[in-house]
Amino acid sequence: MKYKANKINRIHEHPTALSLLKSSLPYNNMIRDIGYDRLFLHYWSSTEINSYRLYAKNHKLPTISIDATGGLVQKPTLISGRQTSNTFLYQIGVRDTKNKYQFSVGHMLSERHDNNSIAYWLTEWLRNDISPPKVIVTDQSLALMIAAVKTFIQYSNLIKYISICSSLIQK
Repeated sequence: MKYKANKINRIHEHPTALSLLKSSLPYNNMIRDIGYDRLFLHYWSSTEINSYRLYAKNHKLPTISIDATGGLVQKPTLISGRQTSNTFLYQIGVRDTKNKYQFSVGHMLSERHDNNSIAYWLTEWLRNDISPPKVIVTDQSLALMIAAVKTFIQYSNLIKYISICSSLIQK
């Protein structure tokens, strides 16, 4: 029943409907980048960006958490006939312990789960004239950790960053 109700409200059956959404209100201010084959979508609202700016301005150690989950997105079939592989939802979240609330500030749906794709998304998010976070929390996903180092840290790779951190701890 719910599926049929949701189906009526769809603009189009096909993944190219994202392009239609990108050019219509209110999505034209949220959808930032779309890739078709391999499927990806970067999106965030100006409210999310402004919330992060305010949070970063009022905290000495602005902290973000980055995580991904699968199983939320159906595998669409592309015009070519290829069915997409697992599409993950990636999210940048903020937990404001001072004001006791949490909110999301950036999202990506992606069929690619490699560090280059994740770093590209994070870099595009940073281009919104925001202060980079001082603390980045991820799980033990190697792709997430490498992407975070590439995007937010001054070191060229994860091994170099871990080595520097290790030497600081040993002193």
